[in-house]
Amino acid sequence: MKPISLSRLAALAALTTGMLPCGESAIVEFTIDSAQTQVTFSGQAVGLTLTEQGPGSLTTRFEGTIKAELTDESLQFVGGSRLDGLVNGNWSPLAEGEPGTAPADFGGKGGGFLISGTGALRDLLLDLESNAAIPLVQGEFNADGLLFRFPEAAPSAFDYRVTGLLSENGRELLAGYATNQITGMGTISVDGQTQVLEIPIEATIVFELLNPNDSTLTITGQLRATRPLDTTPEIVIGSIRVEDGLLIFEWTGGTAAPVQIELTTDLVNWRKAADIPAGVTTWSVETSDGFALYRIAQ
Repeated sequence: MKPISLSRLAALAALTTGMLPCGESAIVEFTIDSAQTQVTFSGQAVGLTLTEQGPGSLTTRFEGTIKAELTDESLQFVGGSRLDGLVNGNWSPLAEGEPGTAPADFGGKGGGFLISGTGALRDLLLDLESNAAIPLVQGEFNADGLLFRFPEAAPSAFDYRVTGLLSENGRELLAGYATNQITGMGTISVDGQTQVLEIPIEATIVFELLNPNDSTLTITGQLRATRPLDTTPEIVIGSIRVEDGLLIFEWTGGTAAPVQIELTTDLVNWRKAADIPAGVTTWSVETSDGFALYRIAQ
């Protein structure tokens, strides 16, 4: 229900339309459009440049949700997002670097004169955060500096197998975060009754396989996420007047459904004052020397 406040004293009437006034914020959730979100991995593992194990093995998509605190002038990614990598095939090695193939979000290989190896990233899961609110100017915001963070106890793991002069296999659980280092701008736009969030990505994950910081994965691509806009007609307070000892309120908008009048005398506790049938857009109450604040909820 969207409350619209009315006061027994017309001079103190508080009018609320349900829109975000300038400077006020709301936590919103976007759903990732996996069909329009594609990322590519590149990098190296223990000095070996990663190449595809098979067609498309270094490209995958995300699904999940993105949470942000949004105002007319800024947005902040507050954490609690879920960027979940999708399996794109069966790749080598198995878990813990054992021989064989199994489903993975991506698979890479590398080779040199003395050693070669394969690696597979599984159960990729990232959160999205920003350290502060980011200015939003004509639907654009600076995407540089966004943090792609591995949630605590995330299952994200890189399984690897190295053979040749050096033989090693195992599993590295990924932790920490990668900072977006992109010069492009993110955007928030409206397409019909849908709000669209787009974020360009270029972020590098640094981790250890055999020696500290000996491996990197760079994620490059574009995130696209959407959320439906509330298109319910706003309830707008119209006339507030006193006639024959009655304070009369009129309003327009809202849905073709009953509304409820609620009241408070302490600005803390609210209770029902009246049920208004669908289609009725006026209500009155006897004037009083006391104070009460009313609101319409639908």
